[in-house]
Amino acid sequence: MSTNITRGGNVAGMITLYNSQPAVIDNIQFIIDQVERLYIVDNSEITDSKLVENLLAISQKVNYISNKGNLGIARALNVAANAALADGFAYLLLMDDDSEAPANLVSELLGVYSVTSSTEIGIVAAQSDPSVPNTNSVKDVLTIITSGSLLNLEAYKSVGPFLEDLFIDWVDLEYCFRLQQHGYKVLVHDGVRLNHRLGTFQTKRLFGLLPIRWRSHSPTRLYYKFRNSQYVMRQYRRQVPLSFVGSIYYELGRDLVKILFVETNKRIYLASIWMALNDGFRGKLGKLKPKA
Repeated sequence: MSTNITRGGNVAGMITLYNSQPAVIDNIQFIIDQVERLYIVDNSEITDSKLVENLLAISQKVNYISNKGNLGIARALNVAANAALADGFAYLLLMDDDSEAPANLVSELLGVYSVTSSTEIGIVAAQSDPSVPNTNSVKDVLTIITSGSLLNLEAYKSVGPFLEDLFIDWVDLEYCFRLQQHGYKVLVHDGVRLNHRLGTFQTKRLFGLLPIRWRSHSPTRLYYKFRNSQYVMRQYRRQVPLSFVGSIYYELGRDLVKILFVETNKRIYLASIWMALNDGFRGKLGKLKPKA
């Protein structure tokens, strides 16, 4: 086992900000001692000068990079990956601003690279799904989420950058498919647990009467979800299992049913989804432009 690889001396980290709250400071404290450098890539339209000041005060390891606007999660990932490569790092820890990392995150994920041929692994991630039993095992999986994952930067150089035209949603899934297409493994370590918040729940009323709790998304966010899922599944249709395709269409159908029965602005949501399906089919990607 390589001493250098398990110490983490060749590991940088990155975290993406987007109108982040001061609580992001706490999440950064969880990872700052686990990496040699931390690239903080800010996608916020308006820079929070006080927050930036507090971020830079955390450690000399912090390298703050402003994108001067929301250029999408893929651009933030690419900015950090290219910076890490330029600075000579071999691995990059990917984190969202709302994820809490365990103290052993980097050491455990690096350990996977040390016991497996690191040239075969594209990315290895912590387990972010609390419903999955903790078997303390490493599994070969189809997809992972980027937050809480350790990216092999040699694999990144080999397969290319994250697809910026997706903007948000399905950026991580597309990259997993591409890594596997090039012969790299996508792994998850069940013994390492990531506390990751996936959206917020709101109370809605079914038929305007019965209150239910639902993780609600804006019409714009659903646009990216529907558009990008159609595009990516078509691009990788020869390698994506039918069971996965079925699960995605089930999820999209469930979103549609909830909109029909729960959301008040049904026309706006449905128009957004219709446009998403058309754009996804035609391969029209990029950031959604606001209507004039």
